[in-house]
Amino acid sequence: MPVTSVDRDLDRLTLTITAEFPVPVRRLWDAYVDPRQLEKFWGPPTWPATFTRHDVFPGGRSDYYMTGPDGSRACGYWEYLSVDECRSFEVLDGFSHDDGRPNTDLPTREAMCQIEAVVTDDSTFAADTGTQSQLLDERTVRVTRILHGTPRQVWDAHHEPELLNRWFHGPDGWALVDCRVAPAPGETTRFEWAPDDGVEGEAFALTGQLLETDPPRREVFTETMEGVDAPPTHNEQTLTAVEDGTLMTLVITYDSADLRETILGTGMVDGMEAGYRRLEAEVLTSP
Repeated sequence: MPVTSVDRDLDRLTLTITAEFPVPVRRLWDAYVDPRQLEKFWGPPTWPATFTRHDVFPGGRSDYYMTGPDGSRACGYWEYLSVDECRSFEVLDGFSHDDGRPNTDLPTREAMCQIEAVVTDDSTFAADTGTQSQLLDERTVRVTRILHGTPRQVWDAHHEPELLNRWFHGPDGWALVDCRVAPAPGETTRFEWAPDDGVEGEAFALTGQLLETDPPRREVFTETMEGVDAPPTHNEQTLTAVEDGTLMTLVITYDSADLRETILGTGMVDGMEAGYRRLEAEVLTSP
């Protein structure tokens, strides 16, 4: 890390580290707000980090764990006190138990690690890389996609029936025939698709319950296929402004590793990418 100074104030119990990087401020900021990039540099090289939640807005929270060479874990959290996009953020940085609860037996802390290798990488996290999936543990997968629109535009496209009908209609030759969006936590959603005339296949529906909502930044909901005897998934979706638009992060937790592999094996990620391409073409780039 190109550190230019380290200043210690023993009276105020502060440590100020100053570093310079050969990239614009926006690129450096995006490295911190994108969990895929943050995992590349947060923590020692032998203790890589995995972020299971990353909500970069005032009142938001990030949960992560670092895995040691012997497989042991050290868990931590950030509580965001303030966020000034592309300028600064202030967090309460502490240790946590394995289930995410703050560990009050240990002190809060702050850290800064090497990031130059990440911010000078112009291709791995580019907007044109499409939908990506990453396995976080045996039951959890993180799906990410940069969408060319603002967080509010992307949020509205996922919640307004008129906009959903323009892009959320499944494979070519299928139509969204029922669209019920939960208006508040505790309410249910239902989306049903059916094939057009002459197209093979049977109608199917996804149902779920909205658990938490914080427009246009974050929502938590369950989801399951109607009529299928399988536990619902637990989904956390976050929208974060980045240089090329909005980073959509969807963390899906399945009831078992077998169920996760079964669902991913259906081509789910490819299907999501087709939908997001349609979203950009039919909604986000429309006048």
